[in-house]
Amino acid sequence: MPDATSLILFMTATLALNLTPGPDMLYVVTRSVGQGQKAGVISALGIRGYCLAHTAAAFGLSALLTSSAVAYAWQIIFLGLLFNVSGTLVNVVVALLGGRVGGAFKKRPAFARKQRWITGAVFIALGLRLAFAKRS
Repeated sequence: MPDATSLILFMTATLALNLTPGPDMLYVVTRSVGQGQKAGVISALGIRGYCLAHTAAAFGLSALLTSSAVAYAWQIIFLGLLFNVSGTLVNVVVALLGGRVGGAFKKRPAFARKQRWITGAVFIALGLRLAFAKRS
């Protein structure tokens, strides 16, 4: 098991990685805004299910690669589970907030319509920027 300093450093990095928006967070937000908090929370839990499969794969790989396979493998499992729990908590919070936003949009359809136009314009602008960016 890692010492306390290493564990704190690992958890800080884990939280930073899990707070960085990615496909999983986009999926959870989309489900939450469109279908409510319950759908978002279920999505967050489903994402963590496949992350547990990745942790299990890391366990098998670590057992093959180390001389002290058992100790190293347990450490990989421990850290993988910490990462998964942290990610699940972040995505559940995102789901709950997204559900609230979705509820607010349903109460104010005009605002939701403006928000869709603004979001569409931002995506078009980002696409144009990417299309005309100089490649090195």
